[in-house]
Amino acid sequence: MAERFKAVVLKTTARKRRGFESLPLLRTSETATPRKVTVALASVLFAIVSPSVNAADPELLGGGGPARIGDPHPTLEVETLDGGIVNAARLSGRPVIVDFFATWCGPCHQALPDLLAARAAAAPDALLVLVDLQEPAKVVRAWAAEAHLPAEAVLALDPIGAAYRRWGARKLPTTFLVDPTGIVRHINRGWGSGYRARMEKWLRDLPSPRTAVP
Repeated sequence: MAERFKAVVLKTTARKRRGFESLPLLRTSETATPRKVTVALASVLFAIVSPSVNAADPELLGGGGPARIGDPHPTLEVETLDGGIVNAARLSGRPVIVDFFATWCGPCHQALPDLLAARAAAAPDALLVLVDLQEPAKVVRAWAAEAHLPAEAVLALDPIGAAYRRWGARKLPTTFLVDPTGIVRHINRGWGSGYRARMEKWLRDLPSPRTAVP
C-alpha cells in the first residue's frame, strides 16, 4: 500500500509540473489587462488547489478510465444544468462530443467557437456534452446565458471533478470524440493553432449511426 501511495504522489508531482508549464500565463510583451490577469491567476490557483483532480489514480475510481483511444468510453454520470442526467443511455447510438471546460478558463473560451463551428460543419447530429469543472451552478448558468450555445447542447456539472478524473482529462479544455458504438476515437487536450480544422476532420471521420459496427 505504501509503495502504491508513493507512486500516486510521484505521478501527481509530475503532472503538476507539466501543468504549470502549460498554464496560460502572461508574456512580458503582453498588456496586463484585468481579464488576462484574472485568467492567469485562476489558472495558477486551479493548478495549486485541485490535488483531488490531478492526483487521482484511475485504478481507484469506479466506472473505468482513463479514456483511451480505441477503448469504450468511461462511465459518464453527471447532472445537467436543467436538472437532468447524462448517462450511458443518453450517450449511446450516436456520435458524442464530451468537452471538459470551466467558465474562467481562457483557452476554453477560445476553443468553444471553433468546436461549435466544426460540429456544425462536420457532424451536426453529434451530441455535444459540455462538462463544467467544479463551479457553482449559478456561475455556469450566467455564463451559458451569454455563450450562444446550440439549443440541443447539453450543459452538465462536475462539482467534485469525479468525471474529469475518471476520463483522464488532465487539462482544460479537453475534448473527447466518441463514435456511436461508444468507442473513444479521438482526444484533444488544450487549444491552439489547427484546433478547428483537426476537430472538423475528426468529426467527419466518425462513423454515422447507420454505418457504425459494434
